[in-house]
Amino acid sequence: MTKYIGAHGFPETIGSVDEIIAVVRSVGKTLLEMQPKIMAVANGEMPETPEYWVRRKPDGSIYTSADVWADQAIREGLKAIHGIPRNVGYISEEAEASTNQANLKADCWLTDPLDSTGAYTKGFPTWSVNTGYLHRSRPTGGVVYYPALGKLFYTSDYGTSVMQDEVLGVSETLKYAGGVNLTRVVTPPGLVSIFAGQNVVVEADPRHTNRLWAFFKRGGPEVAEHGKLFYAWDIAAPAAIAARAGVVYVDRNGKPLDYLASRQGHNDFELPKAGFLAGHRATLAKAGFLARGQRPA
Repeated sequence: MTKYIGAHGFPETIGSVDEIIAVVRSVGKTLLEMQPKIMAVANGEMPETPEYWVRRKPDGSIYTSADVWADQAIREGLKAIHGIPRNVGYISEEAEASTNQANLKADCWLTDPLDSTGAYTKGFPTWSVNTGYLHRSRPTGGVVYYPALGKLFYTSDYGTSVMQDEVLGVSETLKYAGGVNLTRVVTPPGLVSIFAGQNVVVEADPRHTNRLWAFFKRGGPEVAEHGKLFYAWDIAAPAAIAARAGVVYVDRNGKPLDYLASRQGHNDFELPKAGFLAGHRATLAKAGFLARGQRPA
C-alpha cells in the first residue's frame, strides 16, 4: 500500500500529475487518429483487420481494437512513470475478471481506457480516456481527457480540480467530470423542496436521444441522480476530480460508494444497482441524504 498521497491525489513519489496527463494525452491522440477507421468498420464500410475491428462483449456492449490497444498503452505508460510504487494494482474495464481480481490491491489504478465506445464508433465527440487512483479504496486522484472536445480534467498538484488551466467549481465538475448521464433529474422526495424554484439547466446528451445532461446554476444547490448501471472504473477518476469542488458520491443510504466491494459472491466492480447520488456535500446533508457521521469523498 502507498503510505503517502501527494496533493495531486497520487503517490507522493510521483513528482507531478503532468506525468500522468502526458500518458493519457498520448493515448487520446492516437485514439483520435484511429477513430475514422473504427467508424468505417462499425458502419460496414471497411472489412475488419487485425488492427481495426469492432465486436460485442457477452453483455452486448461494444468493444473495439482501439479499446484493447488503449488499455495496454495506459498500463505500460503508467508503469513507466518514475516513482510508481511496485505494489499498486491495475484494474481496467478491458481486462478479464480474473485478471482484475488478481490485480486488486488496497491502492490501485482504476482505468476506463475508452469510455463511451458507442459514441466513439458513431463519431460523437463525447468519449474520453479516464484513469483514477484509489488509496485505501477511496478515489484520491484522477485524469479525464476528451480528445475530440479538447477538454482535460484532473486533480492538480495544488489540491484543486482543474479543466485545462481553469480551477473548477461544482457546476463544471457535475456537468463534465461527474458523468451525470441521467434519465431523471430529481426523484428522491427529500430533495424536491430544495430544488423548488431553482434554475435547473438540462441539455440533450448527443450520444443518446433518451438521456439528458443535467446540472445546476453556479451558487445554487447542485445534485444529480445516477440511475443507470455504472462500474467502478466509470466513476473513480471523475469522483476524485469532483471531490476537490465539494462534490461527493453516496449510495441511497447516504454512505460513501464502495468501489471495490464484492457483490453476489464475486467482484465485478459493479456499483449499486439501486443507483447513487452526486452532489455538493452541504446540499446532500441539508436534504438528509448523508449518513450520520459520514464525510464521503
